[in-house]
Parts: sequence; structure tokens; C-alpha cells
Amino acid sequence: QYPCASHCPTGIDIPSYIARERAGNFDEAARILLTTNPMPAITGRICPVFCEPHCNRQEFDEPVGINCIERSVGDYILNNTKRFYTKPVSESGKRVSIIGSGPAGLTAAYYLRAAGHTVTVYEKADEAGGMLRFSIPPFRLPKKVVKKQISALEGMGIIFKTGIDVGKDITMKKLAANSDAVLLAGGTWSALKLGVPGEDSKGVISALDYLRGINSGEKVSLGKTVIVIGGGSVAIDAARTAKRSGNRDVHLVCLECRDLTSKDRMLALESEIIQAEEEGIVIHPSLGVDEIIVKNGKAIGVSAVTCLSVREPDGSFNPQYDHTCSATTLNADNIIVAIGQGVDQSLAKSGVSYSARGTVRLDNNGRVKGMKNVFAAGDNVTGA
Repeated sequence: QYPCASHCPTGIDIPSYIARERAGNFDEAARILLTTNPMPAITGRICPVFCEPHCNRQEFDEPVGINCIERSVGDYILNNTKRFYTKPVSESGKRVSIIGSGPAGLTAAYYLRAAGHTVTVYEKADEAGGMLRFSIPPFRLPKKVVKKQISALEGMGIIFKTGIDVGKDITMKKLAANSDAVLLAGGTWSALKLGVPGEDSKGVISALDYLRGINSGEKVSLGKTVIVIGGGSVAIDAARTAKRSGNRDVHLVCLECRDLTSKDRMLALESEIIQAEEEGIVIHPSLGVDEIIVKNGKAIGVSAVTCLSVREPDGSFNPQYDHTCSATTLNADNIIVAIGQGVDQSLAKSGVSYSARGTVRLDNNGRVKGMKNVFAAGDNVTGA
């Protein structure tokens, strides 16, 4: 297998579809892509691009812009949806219910419908798309692309029922009884907490809540100076969104170092970090927040200590701090916390079992433990 394809998490046959596109056969390139990736117009915009660093072309000059090519084919697919998102030739008579309309739910819906099953997707929000719709900023993923993708899937006969909270508006028991199979694909909508004093004060908000508000069209009020805590892609998204939504100073504080060759490097993509800095966001690396400074019930800044290391040699998370030096104090009007996400365990009341690390517990047959015809996929199985 080619190096680029072997590093693609979805196993896309990259050389084959690029060769078809180079020959001018966009239809065949599209069909190759759709074999393993039903949403290339989306991944072509937000994929972390594990393939390009291993492209053979770099032995001559630089890697092929695989992600850009994928996006162009993806856009071609969305502009010709009736040709590529077709109803199955025959119906299986089987009914599948999917809870969650994020990447995992949409992907499963595509392949299940293509196999001839009747597929109904239940979404708690008023619009389908999950994190694609409510978390990723529009400057990275235009919402019109997400809407076109949902519309294309609807054209296959996939049914979307939005504004329905499974477990409240309809019980898991009833859903399972009316379906041949149920798939849990709710994702990781629970923001992790810092666990430091002052975290619950006014002026502190999770990145997920902030981005969801912005993407929902809400006017989220922030002050002149904002601190974002975290070093991953969500933290960068929140920082860039805050910077773009007003003439304000935005600072990002993270445990990780800025050296992208280190094992303790920031988890965000290098291109994201560079773009954030180019937009004027100030990054404060190798700092661990030990307190949110509060005055009169409102957060006014953070106190942080130097982080000596973030991970053990085996990659496990175990930050070590230097408490011999004076703490660093940064002032702010608002603080956005983006240190990670966990699985929303609201379905525990419906009998869904969760592991010690918070993910859905499966039996040896891939079913949700203790449930006959209920399966799970995506981040609520693997973790964020």
C-alpha cells in the first residue's frame, strides 16, 4: 500500500482517485472516494491530513496537496448529488435508528441506507450535523456545505428527526422495539473541567458552549481581553472565533510547549497554530492553570505555574509542574476552557452502560452491553 493511503484513518485509496481526477474522470474519482468516505467535501476542509507528510512526492519537492484535491472532488459530488447519493436498488425491509447526526451518525446512515435499510436519524438539536454544525467555526467549515451534505443524504431517503431528545421525548426501549437495530452516535458533548478554584465563576465558559452559541447565531458577549485555556484544535477554534468576533486581545494558555517536534507539543495542527498567531493570538506555552482569579464573584484572570512536562515517554498524560518559581498571572475579562471533551452519559438512565473512562461499554459482539440490538460508534466508543 502507498505511504499516503496507509496513514489515512479511513483507508481511502488516495493514488487511485487522484489518478482518475488527473485524467479528467471526476465521476470515477468520486466513486472511489465514496467507497470509504461518504463526506469528502467536509473532510476535505477539516481533515488533520495524516497522509500528506508521508507523500512520496516530497522526495522531489513537496507533498501533493491531497486535502485540497479531496475537497475539489467532494464539492463536485455535492454539486451532482443525484448522481452519487442515490436510493438503493432494493429495500431490505430492515429498520435502523441512529441517535446523533454528527460525523459517525451521518457516515453510518450513508452506508446503512446504501445497503437498502430504512434509516432514521434522531438529533437533539434543531438542526442535523452535530459537531460539524455546532462546534467547528464557519471559517473552517462553511455551514452551507454541512447543509448540502445533509440534503444529499436526505435525497437517499434517510429520514432526519431533529429536536428529539432520545431518553426524554422517546424512550430507548420504544426505539429499540420499533427498530431492527439502534446505533448510538452521540459524540462527546460534555466539556471536561479544570478542577481548580474559581472555575465555576461568572465569566468562565466552556469552549463547546461558546462555539455552540456562536454557531447557533447567538450573541455571546465577551470582554476586551479573553484567555483560552487549552492547546488542541478546539482551543484554537475558540481563540480564533473570539478574535474574529470583536476587536479584542486573545491569549491562549496551554500545558504543551510550542516546539512541534517535542513529545509535549501542542495537539492542534501546525497550520492552525500558525494561522492563530498570524491573526494576533498570543500563545503562552508550558503553563498550567492552578487557579481562576475571582473578584466580586467574577473571573478576572488566571494564575499559572510552569509545566515541565506533559506526557510520560509512553505518551500517557501526567503533567509535572515547577512549584519553586513564582506563579504567572494573566488578567482577562472572560476565560474559555478547552481542555478536552467527554461522552454525554445522559442515556445511562435508559440502561446504556459506560466504562470507567466514560465511553459506551460494548460486549464481545460489538453490541452495547446488556442490549440485544443496540450498537455504538464514533467518539462515544473511542473517546474524544
